[in-house]
Amino acid sequence: MVDNKYFFDEQVRMGFTTTHWPALVSLHRGAADWLKHGLGIETCFEFGSGLGFFLVGSQWVGLNAIGYDINPHERDFALSRGVEPHRYILKDGAFKMPGKFDACYCIEVFEHITDEELALIIPQLAENCGYLYFTSTPYPTTPEQDAAWGHINIKQKETWKVLFSQYGFKFKQDAQQVTEWGMLFKSEKFDQW
Repeated sequence: MVDNKYFFDEQVRMGFTTTHWPALVSLHRGAADWLKHGLGIETCFEFGSGLGFFLVGSQWVGLNAIGYDINPHERDFALSRGVEPHRYILKDGAFKMPGKFDACYCIEVFEHITDEELALIIPQLAENCGYLYFTSTPYPTTPEQDAAWGHINIKQKETWKVLFSQYGFKFKQDAQQVTEWGMLFKSEKFDQW
């Protein structure tokens, strides 16, 4: 398991909180804009909010987004960048969806989570989110680097499609707004009412 402070410090060292911050917010703002204006999404749940790129970008385009993560250092940083505290939920116990949303945004998170844990998470997302915009790197690096970054569940796109279909998410289209391996799914279990 990756240490939260180590992970945050490495992101700082690599310039994600400084040099790369504007470009990363812009990238995620573009995805938020696509969700809002391209798909008509009004509410979005971000699973794995990290440093807050998407939450800040969502504010700029008027997308009502709520985030969730396990790292208090990343959350503190996101709040320092203008994310309102009630818009960024820090894990407290087992994962539980905070409500119903038009979509879920999950970027480069699931490679850090075992299939056993995902079996408890994905059904909740399918029942509470109409769409899922998803990316997870299909590329391993070195065993040492993957271990340092907590990459314990690297899968190819086709394998993710099969897994999501088991929980009620139907593949809709490739969606490369953030990465070349991005995908959009639609939930067959979502009932807004």
